[in-house]
Amino acid sequence: MTNDNGEWSGKLLRDRRAVADWEKWISVAHPADEGSPLAGDDRLYPPFPVSRAAIQGLGSAIDHLGLFHAALEKTQTSRPFGYFTLARAAMFAAARTIWILSPAQRPERQRRSLWLAHEDLRQYRNFTETLPAVLFADTELPARELTEITEQLKLMDEAAAWVDLIFKSNERPRDSHIVDSAAAWLDSQPTGLEEPGSSVRMLWRIHSGHAHGLSWSMQGQQEVVTRNADRSGTIKVTASVAEMATASLAAATTTNQALILYEQRASRH
Repeated sequence: MTNDNGEWSGKLLRDRRAVADWEKWISVAHPADEGSPLAGDDRLYPPFPVSRAAIQGLGSAIDHLGLFHAALEKTQTSRPFGYFTLARAAMFAAARTIWILSPAQRPERQRRSLWLAHEDLRQYRNFTETLPAVLFADTELPARELTEITEQLKLMDEAAAWVDLIFKSNERPRDSHIVDSAAAWLDSQPTGLEEPGSSVRMLWRIHSGHAHGLSWSMQGQQEVVTRNADRSGTIKVTASVAEMATASLAAATTTNQALILYEQRASRH
């Protein structure tokens, strides 16, 4: 690590300083100002307001980036998969916040937040349905939880009707759609970078390959150690400081823009 290009190490250090500031920011509450766009958004469905959906994404992004830099700072050692998985998680979480908050019209922001709330409950219901009752001293707990989830879904349907939303499984926003939408918005912002959204879109897909242990995403990182006549062999996978700095920059840029957007929506103009 210490023998790599100093310019790239400097970029990693710059991101680390920014993340340290964001960790302080996320450690305290940031409610929307009364009269702000976000405060108005929140009135549709108080059990899971738009501000909560946005903050959840920011918290996840900052936490993953914090671990990325804390581990790198502590060990001074690169890893071929783990850091990229952290960067990918941060990119997606920040992109989700951008996806929710970027529409100019309130009903669309509310629809996107409701989709997230609905997906949250849907996954919780699926999880609860798999829990054997014998695991609990109170064997009726899973059944009560499922009843509560059903009631919450009904309330969510009622809120969704106000913004002409019907929850259809085939229309549920896919992760790739959320990233693509956030990337398009990033490219429209004055970040000082050339097409940052395009970089995020590409790196999120590459790092998804790292997270799932796929070989295509490691092109350029593989060093052939031995090669046999039958085309089998041994490879060594490495990650340079430049590659890690690029991943950090993409995740940090997305997180920074998500924070700026949150503060804009949460402030009374």
